[in-house]
Amino acid sequence: EGARDRCELLSEVEHEKSESAKEAQLAYEIQAELDDAIGQLKREDQAHAREAEVAQSAIAEGQLLQLAAGEEGNMYADEVACLRAQLSTEIESKQAALEEEAEISLAAQALRDELLGEFREAEDALGQEGSVVAD
Repeated sequence: EGARDRCELLSEVEHEKSESAKEAQLAYEIQAELDDAIGQLKREDQAHAREAEVAQSAIAEGQLLQLAAGEEGNMYADEVACLRAQLSTEIESKQAALEEEAEISLAAQALRDELLGEFREAEDALGQEGSVVAD
């Protein structure tokens, strides 16, 4: 009976060993799957990080382009303001010159009219002297 008990005990130990080996194998497989899942998550996390870097870079580039466009717009606005000021100065200068020419033209017209009047008076006086001499 002692041998039988030993046999049963050995059989139970072997059975327990077998169960433990199966559990160890199952634990190893689960650990491998977990390692694979963790590796996949890490790869996905790295991919998301790269995508975030690309997006951040695109945002920064967009902001730089926006800033450059703003500066360029300001530069053009400054240039337009400068050109407007130059044109305004030229227009004022030409307007002043035209006003001066108009004044000169009016003065010349008045002088011409005055001289023409004097010439007619002299002509009339000569005409009257000629008729007095003829008489």
